[in-house]
Amino acid sequence: MNALADLLRRAPAEQIRSGYADTAREIAQQPDTWPETARTAVNARPVLRALLGAADVRPGGAGLVVLSGSGSSLYVAECAAMPLQQALQTTVRAIPSGQMLTHLDGCVPPGRPGLCLSLARSGDSPESTAVVDQVLAARPAWQHLIITCNGAGRLATRYAGRPGMARLILAERTCDRSLVMTSSFTNLLLATHMLASLDDPGSYLAQVDRLGAVARYVLDHSAVLATTACGAFRSAMFLGSGSRLGAAREAALKMVEMTAGGVPAAADTFLGLRHGPMSSVHADTLVICFLASDPLTRICVSSNASRPFSISTTRAANRGSSSSVDPLTRTWAARSLTCAIQSLVLPMRAMPVRSLPSRNFAYVQPWFSSPTNWSAGTRTSSKKTSLTS
Repeated sequence: MNALADLLRRAPAEQIRSGYADTAREIAQQPDTWPETARTAVNARPVLRALLGAADVRPGGAGLVVLSGSGSSLYVAECAAMPLQQALQTTVRAIPSGQMLTHLDGCVPPGRPGLCLSLARSGDSPESTAVVDQVLAARPAWQHLIITCNGAGRLATRYAGRPGMARLILAERTCDRSLVMTSSFTNLLLATHMLASLDDPGSYLAQVDRLGAVARYVLDHSAVLATTACGAFRSAMFLGSGSRLGAAREAALKMVEMTAGGVPAAADTFLGLRHGPMSSVHADTLVICFLASDPLTRICVSSNASRPFSISTTRAANRGSSSSVDPLTRTWAARSLTCAIQSLVLPMRAMPVRSLPSRNFAYVQPWFSSPTNWSAGTRTSSKKTSLTS
């Protein structure tokens, strides 16, 4: 049932020859790396509190938070921005590093304090340090937090000891050697979310343990993913709402990178798909849906997307009750889980109006969501599917 383990059992020379040695190992190691990252983030709480205070980031404060990165690091920022804004009760934006370099005044308003959080796997990309240098020069009152997987990178070493600058350097094994970011992505995201849990580190650590157990379950049943990956599709569309849009964009990038562009992939929201992008969804397109755990979001998506889609839901893995979990925790865990497994896909029998075959559809669902019947308009589905079916 564990297709990933089967790949890793092959001889190292064969893994290298096939081009997946680092990638498979780094995907598999994710749940084992999260506890160390979480402890590192928890130990940094005093520094993080001081940065937020100096940046006037508080409910009713003037401070802004800008999350900056490039490529997958930007998608980490997009996953984190909404939940952080909800927790910190201030404006939080995810902005590409390149855009900050070319349009700083439009991205970082003058005259307001704030925190610039730079996210990077290696920290050696030219724009990583260029953005920090530019903000230091143009907004000298701003505070800076660097979260990186590479303690020897330029981003980690260039500003060491500088006032108003803090670094959160993750374990060396989280700095992925593969072209594609997998464990780097999830660990950067996990560390970033310490900012949303400064007042409750115990709950944060407990959530990490639970997510690790869920991710191991998913990886142990990766034959389901392998079966879907072997399907006869020539393109892919990843759908997600809220913070899951960042996860969908990251998953689409992984599809493109890991097939060397052989499978074009795109990402959008459920409601945004209808406004043009659905033209790219054909009979040989795999549609992967990252489902929300929040009941209101589910209702909005099912009601407004009922014309192109009728989506059934299920419990993906053991086993909590969403009724006992606060909205921020549900959002945090949903995003973390979808990012942890990148593009978890399960076949589902849902037929859109455009008459795409049912095999075209797959979905991701948070483990703590109860099976739900959706009824919107004249299209209803209550099919319940287990992870291993």
